[in-house]
Amino acid sequence: MAWSLASRRALAAGTSVIVGVAVGILTNVVTDQPTAPLVAGLVTLVVVLTALQILLTISDGSRPRRRVGAGAVRVDGSSMAAISTNVAGVRRSSLTSADVDDVAEAGSVVVDGNSIGEIRTRVRDTEER
Repeated sequence: MAWSLASRRALAAGTSVIVGVAVGILTNVVTDQPTAPLVAGLVTLVVVLTALQILLTISDGSRPRRRVGAGAVRVDGSSMAAISTNVAGVRRSSLTSADVDDVAEAGSVVVDGNSIGEIRTRVRDTEER
């Protein structure tokens, strides 16, 4: 079974909460009775917690960066309803950027899943009436 990015992030986040609680408890015990095994265990848990947070931070950057133009519609799942856009006074220009992975131009409709309803778009330039 292949784990999705969301499942792996959820597992890492849940594990980091549990490890964080363990670090808190162990810190309390170490401050009361500092012994070498307890200090080693605390250091190990802090390293694990740090690694989990680094993993979560790195995986957060792997999500696509999306940019939506004026009057554009983006549906991350499926759509069963009709969708329409009517945009006026927009200069037609590209929104592409080096730091954006996915661009939806002005008045466009993007459905990542299935679309059953009717889709209508109308985009008028600043010069159009």
